[in-house]
Amino acid sequence: MQKISGHRQGVTALAIPHYEEMFTARITFCDRVEEAIATGTNIDMFRWLRSRSIDPDRVNNVAGLIVETEIAALPGGIFSFSDYGFSAFVITVNDRDAVTPVDFIAWTRDKPNRVYRYFGYADALGVDQLHNPSSYYDGAGLMIHRTPMDWLSAGCAGCVVLDYADFAHRLRALDIPQCRLVGESVIHARAIKNALTPLPDNVRIFVPISQTGATK
Repeated sequence: MQKISGHRQGVTALAIPHYEEMFTARITFCDRVEEAIATGTNIDMFRWLRSRSIDPDRVNNVAGLIVETEIAALPGGIFSFSDYGFSAFVITVNDRDAVTPVDFIAWTRDKPNRVYRYFGYADALGVDQLHNPSSYYDGAGLMIHRTPMDWLSAGCAGCVVLDYADFAHRLRALDIPQCRLVGESVIHARAIKNALTPLPDNVRIFVPISQTGATK
């Protein structure tokens, strides 16, 4: 599976450049989900997620299906489904309409910071919330999580940046007058700012209210 580069805005299922490949990959993904259900391996996954205060039902309702299955790591942070790899969580990444699947991401229990993409296409998880004006209502901000596990723990609220270069491109085209992004900590907020600099005039980076200081 080769990385598909280039930024996307407002695409539909038929417009994404890898529509046929996505269709085929989704069939494989659904087959893996059905296999996990049939063999009962999903029960252990759900038990483990609940031990981390993650509600599998909410994940399924908000983010879609999640499965722990075998994958193989490829160069460039890409993964493929495999019967001879290692076990990892896999979920779908949707486009800004929160419906159109554009990619899959995977990570393991012991290395949640190491996130693989199937196509290398998605720049962020939860990107629909970035484009939703209600995310910034009454001075609120959009939380940027470090990992998909953090995102799941937060009830799938916020975003996880998967590709900062493409995400920066998305921000420059964002039609939100006042986009407020919130890091998980002061250090995280500074890292986000550094990765996205120069910031568009309508985008600011903040830290949680529970911590002092903010960065513009």
